[in-house]
Amino acid sequence: MAPFQRKSLHLLVTAAYLLMALWIVRVVLPAPATLLSYAAVHGDAGARGIFRVDHMNEASAMIRSAHLWPRAPQRLLEGDCYPIPLAGTRGEHMMGEGLAAAVPYALTGEPILAYNVVVVLWLVFAGIAMYALVLHWTRSASAAFVAGLVFLLQPVRSTDPQHLFTHADHWTPLVLLFLHRLLRDGRWRDVAWLSAAASLQLIESAYNVLEAGLVVGVCGAAMAFHHRRSLARLLPKLAAVAAILAVVTVLTFLPFVRTRAIWPHPPHFSIPLGLDAFLPGGIVFPGWVALALATIALLERLVRRRDGEDPRLPMLCAGALCFWVSAAALPLPWGGRVPSPMFTLIDLGVLPFLKGMRGLHLLSQGVPLAFAFLAGFGVVVLARLAPARVRLVVPAVATAAVLTQALVPSLSRATFSLATTEMASVALRPAQPVLDLLKELEPGPVLDLPSEASTPLSVMVHVPHYALLRTYHQRRIAACPTSLRGPAEPDVGALGARLPGDQRAADALYALGFRNVVVHHEFLSPQKRAEWAAASEAVGTSARLQPIGRAEEHAAFRLDSPTPVAASFDALGPGASAEPELRVERGKAVVPFAIRNRGAATYRHPDPVEPTNVIVRWRGAAGESSFATRTLLPLALASGEQILRDVETPVPASPGRYQVTLELQDPPRTVLARRTVEFAASGG
Repeated sequence: MAPFQRKSLHLLVTAAYLLMALWIVRVVLPAPATLLSYAAVHGDAGARGIFRVDHMNEASAMIRSAHLWPRAPQRLLEGDCYPIPLAGTRGEHMMGEGLAAAVPYALTGEPILAYNVVVVLWLVFAGIAMYALVLHWTRSASAAFVAGLVFLLQPVRSTDPQHLFTHADHWTPLVLLFLHRLLRDGRWRDVAWLSAAASLQLIESAYNVLEAGLVVGVCGAAMAFHHRRSLARLLPKLAAVAAILAVVTVLTFLPFVRTRAIWPHPPHFSIPLGLDAFLPGGIVFPGWVALALATIALLERLVRRRDGEDPRLPMLCAGALCFWVSAAALPLPWGGRVPSPMFTLIDLGVLPFLKGMRGLHLLSQGVPLAFAFLAGFGVVVLARLAPARVRLVVPAVATAAVLTQALVPSLSRATFSLATTEMASVALRPAQPVLDLLKELEPGPVLDLPSEASTPLSVMVHVPHYALLRTYHQRRIAACPTSLRGPAEPDVGALGARLPGDQRAADALYALGFRNVVVHHEFLSPQKRAEWAAASEAVGTSARLQPIGRAEEHAAFRLDSPTPVAASFDALGPGASAEPELRVERGKAVVPFAIRNRGAATYRHPDPVEPTNVIVRWRGAAGESSFATRTLLPLALASGEQILRDVETPVPASPGRYQVTLELQDPPRTVLARRTVEFAASGG
């Protein structure tokens, strides 16, 4: 085939995948800057609410990334949860999705439109990547087209536009393609393409990276064994790829490691998928067409062995490994169960870094990836076995079967438990007057009120709404649109609850760096609504809150303060304890310490805002004991104000009455707080 014909064919294939992707998201096409899609099977109010929350949170992360890629890529992991640094490492960073959204967002300035463009791109890229990989191995464009279509229409991908980061494994087929080309041909351009594809996979979710590690690990090992005589010659090129990927890995994941060391995550654990998820009617079932074609491909491989390299069995092993590590313990015919190796190793403490991850079942997506690849080989085998006069009909029939299985709702539900192309939409674009108001905000972080931290109402209603608005004003917000609550939220929320009447709270928030307050009247109690309505009328040069305007149920204020700021622990000292004596028991105790700002300026926690090394010192008749720990010291205090900090500490072995002090480790003996604690013998 001539080069022009090949390019024309590839363009036709891409156009076909694009049409398929647009058909899947057709519900948003009437208003792509307003509507987002979700699977219509989730039609009850509770499911719609959850997907609405996910859409707003993920759109916030994606568009934040899209905004920063061309402007300040060094801030990609900055995140929200202000003033916590690197807060983007406490959730999904969406760097890959943000990179894809950067151009449509820059051209239109419309976050929801950019999000929808990425939804379409991710579907099209999945089809193209699998098409390219199968074409490379089979030299059959028609077989490759079928494989790409199977991969594109896999329901985990096509019915989940609100979690794009969980199924962004479309770079893995390209990694396999360019790795094989490098091992086979040894060209520097394949080094570049392999490095690019693998780097793009590395900046996706850790779950996709782990899946890619399993698939590429198995298939790559088989490729390397076949080309083992060339490895010495290819060593410089392989070293170049390894060096590039090592740099990308460090830049991407080292901040996550640091954050986990500073802010230990609450214990989470992934729930493996039951066997039914992989069987007919399950969400990870590859589909009857892909199953039949893959079976034909594997049988032909076993019956008719030929010389040369054949990737079918390695890909089968890769898919089987992804199944085993993501599935629950498998029952044996004679009784007993075979446990998942990964979950067993996590239980044994061998893989502690995986214990805090909640989506390890997503590694199961290596199964439909393997079946899509093998399905392409199945088309080749059928075409070879068919009579010459009907050989060209085989891929057409396979394509029709794949489309029928996906497009006919009754067949799709019977195969995957849901209709893979039946989507509903939700309108999320804020009213234009609200967007016009957001344009008037000052540069600097935004405090959205009310800000009740960690309540179900906050997580499901307030924070997602704040995150959505954040995509339009592109300033850091105090709210944390992630599954993990922010460590600064309680302090910031308590200060925000004192507004608008408390000027010292305004001073503290200003010292923290907040320059805007956006009040959401629809979420306020009647009393607070009246207070903020009055604040909107109080215009004066001395006021801490200067009204910017109001639109719909939103009011915006500039935050200012004439009080100087001291960003140093030197301003802190012991405060008056509300409880003059505390009784504790043997073992460990949580001791509330009162810490006061004893300076004339407003105190602000020095950067970085993270736990500080402190000493809890116990002095009593039985002697002195000291224990080192880490705690987050007060974020901001107006002059003369104090706050209680709960610090967990071991209790000395000897009962008695103790004077307990909280001290900085550096400089030593700097007392931040003190109180009396009684450890009675009966407590043992």
